[in-house]
Amino acid sequence: MGFYTVSASFGELLGGWCNAVLIVIFGSCMYILIQKRREGKRVSSLFFTCAILQFIISTLHVSLNLRLLMNAFLNASDSEAYLAQETIPEQIGLKALYFTNSAIGDAVLVWRMYVVWGRNTYLAILPSLMVAASAATGYIATSIIAKGGDAAWPLILKYLLASWSLSIATQVGATCLIAFRIWSYAATIPAHVAPAAEKARTNYMAIVWIVVESGVIYTASTIILLAFFELNSQASNIIGKALGQISSIVPTLIIVRVNLTTDTLQAHDSPISLKFQNSFAPSSFLNTHQTGTKHGGSATQVNTQASPESITEGA
Repeated sequence: MGFYTVSASFGELLGGWCNAVLIVIFGSCMYILIQKRREGKRVSSLFFTCAILQFIISTLHVSLNLRLLMNAFLNASDSEAYLAQETIPEQIGLKALYFTNSAIGDAVLVWRMYVVWGRNTYLAILPSLMVAASAATGYIATSIIAKGGDAAWPLILKYLLASWSLSIATQVGATCLIAFRIWSYAATIPAHVAPAAEKARTNYMAIVWIVVESGVIYTASTIILLAFFELNSQASNIIGKALGQISSIVPTLIIVRVNLTTDTLQAHDSPISLKFQNSFAPSSFLNTHQTGTKHGGSATQVNTQASPESITEGA
């Protein structure tokens, strides 16, 4: 029996285990953020609030999944048949919580892109609409399932596929735009002027990779879920349960990794200044950066108003 042909009970059990493990990881990320705030280091209030909200939703997700498994294996006469039912309240609640967390995660990513691009409203319109459409189609599918719409499964499938596809497109597009913006800024730093400039370029490129790698985690997981769902495999339950936590971890993980990275850079006398962490002005640091050369010498102005935290947090 292949992995994609697993039973409903196996899929739910393994999915629940992944749920529990991932919320421990998420909890560790939250602990690091709280410690940073206690140390007086800047962590965006907006993203910290979103992280708290997602942590609450993730905890509810794990709790509801535990209740589902307890009912199936302790109270139901046929656990396999019970877990295969999509219309029971626990299953509906899990789907609603997942789409809520996914929408928050996508919205955070779009906001980060919006701020990094100098609060360009026109650039944010389409991704914002895609986030709203992804959440709406997910909620519609959930509501149809809640009404016992087994006969309408082809319609439910279309809504679910639309929701996941829109989420994937949003994640890929916004991540690429954020990475390109930071990379384009790093590329303007003249390496030939001073060794510090080359170090600055390297440090900002490290931030690019953090954004890209963290984005790939959620995008790849959603694509795998979509593939198993297309195969009508119960293995999609494993990925689906895990995604409830991954959608929460990724936005928080970016902030945590950037904070840890900049701590390392500070310890090695990084040229990236962290003294402007109380403000964020992406339009200024990306648009006012200037370089110039003069006969008989060179003059360079490297803007240090933006720390790596401010670039990725966006507030």
